[in-house]
Amino acid sequence: MILGLGNSKGGVGKSTIAANLVVELCDRGYPTALIDAEKNSPTARRLLKYDPTLVVKGASSLEEIDEAVEQLAQSGHHVVIDSPGRSGDELTALCLASDIVLIPMQTTEQDLLQTTDVLTLVRAFQRRMAGRPQAAIILNATRRRDIAARRFREGLLPLGVPVAKTQLRRLDDYRFSVSVMRDSELNRQGAADDIRTLVDELVMPHLNHQGVANEQ
Repeated sequence: MILGLGNSKGGVGKSTIAANLVVELCDRGYPTALIDAEKNSPTARRLLKYDPTLVVKGASSLEEIDEAVEQLAQSGHHVVIDSPGRSGDELTALCLASDIVLIPMQTTEQDLLQTTDVLTLVRAFQRRMAGRPQAAIILNATRRRDIAARRFREGLLPLGVPVAKTQLRRLDDYRFSVSVMRDSELNRQGAADDIRTLVDELVMPHLNHQGVANEQ
């Protein structure tokens, strides 16, 4: 399975989501590597400091991403790609490399406008590539009983990309930790539980369907 994240600038950022997904999937027994396509690979460097046994690679161009994906898949790894994912070229690279793209967005007008452009490109690729990559929107930095989140969820439905039931709440634990998955103190408000629920909803169905890393 090749999973890409793009679009989000704030809230629970895509880099934070990517790092936590890698840790959680590895801890569940699914060898998973991070490809950091951001300049200077900041998430990869932080993740290695957190746990030097994790597998990470930096790759900035489409060719480098393709090469890294192939190497990691051959070594039996699932792959999470943390892409800048804001320009056309970056999103094109993400769509071409990924089996599934997760698109975090905050419930703001600015994020709604930006996400609409991202979804238009994703849907164009799906039409050309027999439904690939699959995609899902993650409502991000929400609050308990968030009325805006409910309104945004309803407004996004006509765009044709599923909106995850799981929402990532605005919690400080994400801001100050590269991963919240292994420290119960960082889960007092449920930050790790939210990530685990997200994995169960969006990631595990792909892993259970594929059986092994990158199986077609």
